[in-house]
Amino acid sequence: MNKVCLDCLFGKDREEILQLRVSPNICDLCDESSDEVSLLSDIAPLVEHVLEEYTFDELFFENSRNLKDLLVEDWGIFPHANSNRLCFEAIDKIFNLSGNKTSESAHWENTDLLKDVSLDIWSGFEEEIKHQKRFVTSTSLSVFLEEMLPVIESDIPKGILLFRCRLANSPMRDVWVTDPATPPIHPQEMGMPPRRMVVDGGRANPAGIAVFYGAEDETTAILETRPDLTKLASVAEFEVMEPLRLVDFTVNFAPDMFSSDVRGQQTTKLLLPYIDRAFSLPVSQREASIDYVPTQYIAQQVFQAGYDGFRFSSSLNPGGRNIVLHDERKIWARRSVLKRFEQFSVRYRDSMRSEATWNDTEFTSKGNEFDDDVPF
Repeated sequence: MNKVCLDCLFGKDREEILQLRVSPNICDLCDESSDEVSLLSDIAPLVEHVLEEYTFDELFFENSRNLKDLLVEDWGIFPHANSNRLCFEAIDKIFNLSGNKTSESAHWENTDLLKDVSLDIWSGFEEEIKHQKRFVTSTSLSVFLEEMLPVIESDIPKGILLFRCRLANSPMRDVWVTDPATPPIHPQEMGMPPRRMVVDGGRANPAGIAVFYGAEDETTAILETRPDLTKLASVAEFEVMEPLRLVDFTVNFAPDMFSSDVRGQQTTKLLLPYIDRAFSLPVSQREASIDYVPTQYIAQQVFQAGYDGFRFSSSLNPGGRNIVLHDERKIWARRSVLKRFEQFSVRYRDSMRSEATWNDTEFTSKGNEFDDDVPF
């Protein structure tokens, strides 16, 4: 194993390596002829610093993995490779691994340093923006945001449909039987609310500032309203009339191993799930005015940077994705349809915070003292 093509190694051309092309141009990994074949020994000096992000402990097994799987997950290399054996050989050649310390050995793990740094950045930001400074932050998250946004941009092309749902209380529980022609909310009334009506802040907007909340599919839009079987809802289709520039907080960001700031790239990868989760998770109405502050700040930074909006994951419909736009000038409400809710599926698991049970005579709790304010 001496030569590899860029398609096998990275799945795309790399300007840093194109100048290292060699002949004959047969890739040892895929056995195909290519104009972008380089010697592994020439690639090694460009990426050898990546190995500093991993530790090897021959006596440690728990949570350890082979180095190839970690590199594939963290950096997106070998996207088309069919041979694990040849991948192991290529990695050993690049990083000069031998003996017991090889890429195939299941004794590798990520260093904990960057995980701790990412958690500290996010926790410090939340604490400061919630309880110390409301509209500015001195934490390093603002710096990471400025560098992060361009690399996670994901545009939505013209013609794509977005969906928005609004609940409508029925005057009669059997309205579908007695009046099946009940009209939905007019499409032009399904968009952003008037600013005067935005008296409470949301996860992406402070009070007084209206934004468009939608979803990429109808099911997600409906479930995000948390409907029940006694309610009707209007669901509107919005067509994208001009391409939208979005920031995608759901993206599985693959850091660039050729970057001069590899640790910054890795920190960005680790910070993204914190941001996405903050937008996704429901909060109690009582605590919303405080808990929404971090995401409101991030949303305003996205808008201030010139983006039309951003995408985040739905916690109520796994796999679903929500869209927030700061205005509606690039979308058009095509139609709206009234929906009747008939059945919902519920998933649940034991609480991690407390094992609590009721019996006929008393309440017992393991892990927490009984408190009216503790959500079990």
